[in-house]
Amino acid sequence: MKLQLYRINTLKLSQLFVYAYCFFLVIFVFNGYEFGAVFETMTIPLIILLVTSFFSHIEFDLLNLVLVIGLIISAVVATYSSTIVSFSQSRIWSFVACCLTYYWISCIRVDENKLHFILSFYVKFSFLLVFWIILGYIFGFGIDSYGRTSINFVEFFKDQNYLSAFFVPSFAICCYRMVYSKGRKVVLNILYMGMIVFAVFTMGSRGSFLTLIMIGTLFVAKIILKDRNFTRKCLLLLFLGVSVIVLYNTLQSLPLFQRMMGFEEYGSDVRIRLWAAALKGFWEHPVLGSGIGAGSVYAWSIVGNATHNSFVELLSDQGVVGTILVFWMIGRMFFSSKKNKFFILLLIVAFFLPLFFLTGYSNFTFWMPMFFVNFITNNLKDKDEIIL
Repeated sequence: MKLQLYRINTLKLSQLFVYAYCFFLVIFVFNGYEFGAVFETMTIPLIILLVTSFFSHIEFDLLNLVLVIGLIISAVVATYSSTIVSFSQSRIWSFVACCLTYYWISCIRVDENKLHFILSFYVKFSFLLVFWIILGYIFGFGIDSYGRTSINFVEFFKDQNYLSAFFVPSFAICCYRMVYSKGRKVVLNILYMGMIVFAVFTMGSRGSFLTLIMIGTLFVAKIILKDRNFTRKCLLLLFLGVSVIVLYNTLQSLPLFQRMMGFEEYGSDVRIRLWAAALKGFWEHPVLGSGIGAGSVYAWSIVGNATHNSFVELLSDQGVVGTILVFWMIGRMFFSSKKNKFFILLLIVAFFLPLFFLTGYSNFTFWMPMFFVNFITNNLKDKDEIIL
């Protein structure tokens, strides 16, 4: 009887971690900081998340620990020896805390119901954000001086690129759901996906728009290559053709249409100059990099803005060594589950492609997607194909 009560209490306590995880995701957006989620704004939800994690089942991953420790050591060495950034004034300790959080959360194991709860919450929360943005566009609130919509209340405003990068992965999850959906659920998934595309257009986020295109391309390729039913393939292509025509006619009236569809202008975007400036930190110290924050220092001093690319930051701050270690971690996510590779691929593209347009390698802007995807993939290792 005591053993049974202990198991019941343990299950209830482990549920606290799930709620804490969801709370962390909410504060990741509503943290009072416009550009992403720096460590200082995430301290309270992080403490709650870490405390509740001790009530869950933990499986240590030795190789991942070696990769994380290697990344931290290389970052400390590069920053300490840097002539570009001061060790005492750099974000090295925030970076270290983010890396350790990534490792620890990746070790947490939950059952299938809890995993579904977290993914479902993420999609529902994203839907509320998208709905809010569309309402703002219709009724004229939350719109900046450039005509781009976002979330804005009192003194809080969230940058469009960071906000859209958060909810774009729900588009990938809905694409995956389409494989298993029937009837009403198919219509709801299609409606939500259309709302996401519309919201991204009103926000004017090119990085998120390119991510949507990539996710859609992967999904269509998967269906066409794997589905042996010729009639179903033809119906899918017909549906896609009609959808593109409808979306094009709907979106071309938006003020931001030319910004989003003018692909020839993407190459002349100021981001290209920012990336080139930030990469000076890599060219000066290609092996270990120039230290945490070096890329941003160069971007600000030469062009006058942040790097706007977390992976350029990675290359500049930690060089070839750090880049190999991070991509090794991401590669392990993809190969972690034999039966869920397509779902994992969609998540990796959805979470990491927008980071090519966002600053935030040394904070949770980069490391939340890292531990989110790794947490999901580690919990799918020994499971059959997940059905959402």
